Amino acid sequence: MRRKPKKTERVSPSPVVVLEAFGDPDDHLRLSTLIAAVVTKDEVVTKTLDPAAAATLRGVARRLTDDRGPRSWRERRTDFIDVTRLMPAGTVVLRDPDAFAETYTFDNSADWDDETLYRERGEFFETLMEPIARGAIELERTAPDPRFSKRLANAAVSVRDAHGDPTDPYTSLVGPDAHGALGWLLRKKHLAEDAVDELIEDGVGPELDRHLLLVTYDHLLPATRAAAYRLAVLRGEQALNGAIGPFPVQAKPAANAVTRAQVEDLLSCGFLRRTTPEGRVRMPRIVRDVVLARADAEDPDAVVEDHKAAFVHLEQLDKPSHIASMIECHHHAVHGLLIEQAIATARFYATDLRELAIRLSRREQWNDAAAVYRKIVKLDRADAYAWEYLGYNLVRAQRQPDQLTKNANESARRPSPAWHRANTISAD
Repeated sequence: MRRKPKKTERVSPSPVVVLEAFGDPDDHLRLSTLIAAVVTKDEVVTKTLDPAAAATLRGVARRLTDDRGPRSWRERRTDFIDVTRLMPAGTVVLRDPDAFAETYTFDNSADWDDETLYRERGEFFETLMEPIARGAIELERTAPDPRFSKRLANAAVSVRDAHGDPTDPYTSLVGPDAHGALGWLLRKKHLAEDAVDELIEDGVGPELDRHLLLVTYDHLLPATRAAAYRLAVLRGEQALNGAIGPFPVQAKPAANAVTRAQVEDLLSCGFLRRTTPEGRVRMPRIVRDVVLARADAEDPDAVVEDHKAAFVHLEQLDKPSHIASMIECHHHAVHGLLIEQAIATARFYATDLRELAIRLSRREQWNDAAAVYRKIVKLDRADAYAWEYLGYNLVRAQRQPDQLTKNANESARRPSPAWHRANTISAD
């Protein structure tokens, strides 16, 4: 009797991990940690290497994912360089790398006056150039920026298809993350094609994309804008399955929830984009920038409360064990002004504690800000920026409210030379 041949199991290759740049100050630290996490967990990544090289790569990567205490970029940089040199082709996809052009890697920006962070982000991006050129890191450019394009001109870059419609005359003129907004404006007749053509004649690129998003925002219903405010605090892809993050999706309006109609409106106008057939969605960075700027101006306390809700959600959901969740917990604690939780969740890096201290200082919570800066200098005694602002906030805390300048926020950003007291303040 002839035996039937055994069926051989077909092993499907692991899907390539997609990581996303958000244009936030922690991008270089967050992405270096997550790239290392991919290397340590994905056997497919190291199968093309010889055993010795694979073991070396994993060992170095594990140092970057060690959560027993935060490490500064200065302490992490050499390990990250070693990881990027050893990474095989096709390790990871970096979505929206143009976020680095939007912040301050290539141009000085009024938004960021911290020279150290400026330099660190520049070093991180330069480290990526070699793995990008050989395809270890592929790019998915969803919001192309000419400044970023110039930096890639001499590199053999693998850029993933942005899924544009070749029959659409605007595909090559408007960034993929703004294309949904343009289509919505045309369908709703908020913009005529002649008006779009005039805008394009004035120039294409990030400014055109942002303009289209602002016009779209202005035509949304107030309730839909409010839903956008809420969802904008969430970074990256989110599951859409009865809820988006901590916010239930339901038929009728309710506190701490969004309605199905609002979600459909946001999908229709391109403020939310579907990323998988299973129902995952993301709010693109350029959309988040527009929405959060409005939300911070109109109701900053509501934004803080939404970050608190997102923090509690992640804490209860994961407790959190996944590295990306740990990082987002820290992000939400910082922006939710949860001082103790922000310090406790600074497990990989503590740069965002500076953002927390700045926010507290702008709210004239001088003692709280000083406490956070004190923690920062304990972690990194070479952080001159933190020493300077520790002194500044301690001096502010000692003065009576009626003696304070009315323009405290502006002064907090640019203290006088009298606050340069790095060698005279104790961190204890």
